[in-house]
Amino acid sequence: MYFNNIEKEILKQLSEIYTQEDWEFIKKTNVTTREIILFKYSASCSISYFVESSFNKWFNSLPDEINLFVIKINVVKSRHLSQMIAKELNIHHESPQAIWIDKNNHVKWNASHQGISESDLNEHL
Repeated sequence: MYFNNIEKEILKQLSEIYTQEDWEFIKKTNVTTREIILFKYSASCSISYFVESSFNKWFNSLPDEINLFVIKINVVKSRHLSQMIAKELNIHHESPQAIWIDKNNHVKWNASHQGISESDLNEHL
């Protein structure tokens, strides 16, 4: 990719996962390489819709060089996965919810509902 005639590597990534196998693969392949944000949402909840829209706007505004992997989980379609991850990370399951995991697989920050703000996300970059 070229931007202003300078080649830049795109590091930021966004994917949606659906199974425990997806989650295990992510953990294995991202060990110590980048931070991960899990974004759990419900497509049937209006609060979740507005928080997700704000989150997407924040993510899309980040430079491509930000070494960050965002993983979305639909809590309705992937309820078991969402609950399993909450238990694994020892965080109460909520939706919408953002869970920021550092390069050492430790929870760096988490928030839910209106607690997921652009300023809080920027603070943890």
